[in-house]
Amino acid sequence: MKIGIDVSKTTHGVKDGIYCYVYNLVKTLAKIDKDNQYILYPLFTHLFSMDYTKAYCPENTNFKLKFKYWPKWLVEHLWLNPRINKKHLLGKVDILHSTCFEAFKDHYGKLIVTIFDTSFLSHPQFHEPLNIEFANKGCINAVKYADKIIAISENTKMDLIKYYSCPPDKIKVIYLGADEIFKPHKKKEIGPILSKYNINKKYILNVGSIEPRKNLIGLIKAYASLPISLKDSYELIIIGNSGWLNLDIFEMVNILQLNNKIRFIRNVPDEDLPYLYNGASLFIYPSFYEGFGLPVLEAMQCGCPVITSNNSSLPEVAGDAALLIDPNNVSDIAKKMELLLNNDDLRNELAIKGLERAKGFSWDKCAKETLKNYEDLG
Repeated sequence: MKIGIDVSKTTHGVKDGIYCYVYNLVKTLAKIDKDNQYILYPLFTHLFSMDYTKAYCPENTNFKLKFKYWPKWLVEHLWLNPRINKKHLLGKVDILHSTCFEAFKDHYGKLIVTIFDTSFLSHPQFHEPLNIEFANKGCINAVKYADKIIAISENTKMDLIKYYSCPPDKIKVIYLGADEIFKPHKKKEIGPILSKYNINKKYILNVGSIEPRKNLIGLIKAYASLPISLKDSYELIIIGNSGWLNLDIFEMVNILQLNNKIRFIRNVPDEDLPYLYNGASLFIYPSFYEGFGLPVLEAMQCGCPVITSNNSSLPEVAGDAALLIDPNNVSDIAKKMELLLNNDDLRNELAIKGLERAKGFSWDKCAKETLKNYEDLG
């Protein structure tokens, strides 16, 4: 069977949730499937980078990059030309798997589309107009034309049914995983990484893109309301690259005069992140909405106690292994942080529960369930 997969997100350079999904799905499929032939498309939409040579492709002989040897200008011209039938550009495959909200009416083979979330509808204020238009069109077309939709959580499945009247039997929920590098480490292994980032005191950790949906203003206000003794003892460290509509986030730190207590760290290599999770006294993720919430799983897999929101998919991922907060209630966020920071027994309990909970998620499981969907349709 010949399977085509969109890997355009791996050319973009921003390692967000969609990048992690595409990269790890393809990497793991290469480990478990030596029989099917895979054609990887480094471009499904002009919204992403045109640097095709950076698209991820395993070295296995059954994986090929579709446009690898075509001149960049030619691929761009053909792809953006409305008179060119994309069906012929993509070529003949038995299964076509779109991973970036793109769903075509005309294509060879059966169509599978992965939908991550519908926050562009439930929280349009956190998105740019072009993003809303693009994602909404992709979901509409997926419901119309896809033979199967993969949702990354039950919450996303329910949203597709709610907003698009998608038939439930068209949707398959397949959870994400966290990379195997996310695991507990000993203190002597953590120390050098903390020194690298000049972290020399206890800290509260947040990881994710710097954008309004992540509720960083609420987190900053909650941290500001903690007792002085806790702020003196614990820094708030926010790791993530800049998203959009985020000037107010940085301004809030200035307004509350917390520049010496809150740090933003960008461009952290993947290999450093597990140690930063391990070194944290707690991990907090007060997002307004998540399709899955991968950092929550990463933190649990490292044995870091977690506080996260009581909405969207987050309780689905965290289970009973985290303290849940109302992201709209700054006082609730602050109270849960204070409770956890002052209770060693509770932190240890959540760390143990988190490690156990994380065992239910893996990229191996994600890839195997995805492969079964390919085979069922093929």
